[in-house]
Amino acid sequence: MLNSIFLALYPKVFINIVIGMQKMSIYAEINSKNSVVDSEYRVFETTLLEKNVEKFIERFIEESPYFYISILDDSDYQGAVASCEESEIGKVCDLPTILSKCKNNWSYYTSKYELKKLQDRFSGIEFDFVFSPFSILSEFFKDKTDLKTTAFVLIEPRYVSFCIFDKSKLIFAKHLDLFGKRQKDQPSDKQDDLVLDGLDIESIDLDLDHNDFSDTLEELEIGEAIESLSLDEKHQDSDIDIDSDDVGEDYERFLLIKQALDEFYESKYSEFIETIYIANSLESAQNLKSYIEDELFLGVYVRKIDLALSVCDFAKAEVHAL
Repeated sequence: MLNSIFLALYPKVFINIVIGMQKMSIYAEINSKNSVVDSEYRVFETTLLEKNVEKFIERFIEESPYFYISILDDSDYQGAVASCEESEIGKVCDLPTILSKCKNNWSYYTSKYELKKLQDRFSGIEFDFVFSPFSILSEFFKDKTDLKTTAFVLIEPRYVSFCIFDKSKLIFAKHLDLFGKRQKDQPSDKQDDLVLDGLDIESIDLDLDHNDFSDTLEELEIGEAIESLSLDEKHQDSDIDIDSDDVGEDYERFLLIKQALDEFYESKYSEFIETIYIANSLESAQNLKSYIEDELFLGVYVRKIDLALSVCDFAKAEVHAL
């Protein structure tokens, strides 16, 4: 009761971080009574917690004792699995080295080792939430995932997150590195203070016994499926084409998407993909769209996504659900 009174008295501050290859975007928002009273969007020419970055974050979190720091997972070793069964997740990754969460009828996972490295890079702050790009992608196109056998792609500066849904059921997913540096084998790690969607940063014990893995995650109550997000209206309603000057990287992304589609067709699934939806976080996509249309003969729809704003929407949904 007392905590509810304090929550009503103080605004909530949301710090939302997205790391690129050489830059970092941070969107800070002060929210009072479900209304935005102040916000600022900054792009820093660094991927580390340098003094100017730290000062920017501190300026906002000083506004309220209720602040939440979130980041988009930039791990090489992460992905999604078309099952919530531990036995199925274990077929694609080493269970003792990852954290996973069931979302509806599928799971996303990430590396404990990579999360430890992420926290070490930002040792001056503590994260409240780390969000999966697959979770962001599925929510961004939640009005389309109920279609029959459709592909979805999230484009980041370095990564391509690719997945296929069939009538709201995830059936295939790949997390692809533009530079081919995806790590296959991850060392085990027994450090604390890591987070996944909706996890309290202090509550994770990484020294997990294989048999206790599911029970531990259930007890931690990692962020539940988010049914309603207030994504920016322009993101929701406009399928747009984006111009591109970087033909080389667009073609490399096309090859990654083609590789993922080839792997899908070589698997047990016989469904044919006719349409692909792309959430593009870059200033380019036009050439990528053309490559897919001309060489794969697919229908392609591109929506612009601002990842820092999407992370903020996820964070607010998590906090409101507490």
